Amino acid sequence: STTFGWFFQACGRLQVDRAVKEENLERSFSACCEMGLLNDFVLDQFKQAASDELLQKMMGAALIKLTKDDATHSRSAKERLSLHHLPSEWRRSFQKQRSNAGKHIGHSPKRRIVTKGSFSR
Repeated sequence: STTFGWFFQACGRLQVDRAVKEENLERSFSACCEMGLLNDFVLDQFKQAASDELLQKMMGAALIKLTKDDATHSRSAKERLSLHHLPSEWRRSFQKQRSNAGKHIGHSPKRRIVTKGSFSR
C-alpha cells in the first residue's frame, strides 16, 4: 500500500497535463481500493494529489455527507475525510496485515552461521 501512497505523492508533484494526471490517479486509486490496500498514508497522499472534482467522483457519498456538516466545522469536508468514512472493503487487506502482525509466536529454526574459514558444527 505504501507504493500507492508514494505514487500519489509523485503524481501530485508532477507538472503534467491535468487529464493525464487525473486518469492515472483515478485508475490507481481504484486498483488500490479493489486490492483493499487503502490506509491513512495512501488516503492523505491521494487527497493532496487529486482535484476536488476527482475526489468527489471517487469518494461520492462520504464527501456529500461531510459537506452537509461544513457549516458547523472550521475544516472542509476534504480535510475531515478519513478512513472510517469510506467502505471497509477498501482497507480489508491492510487490516488483515495489521491483525496478523505479531501472531507468529515461537522461535524460528536456528541457522548455522558460516564465516570464511569456519566450518564447525
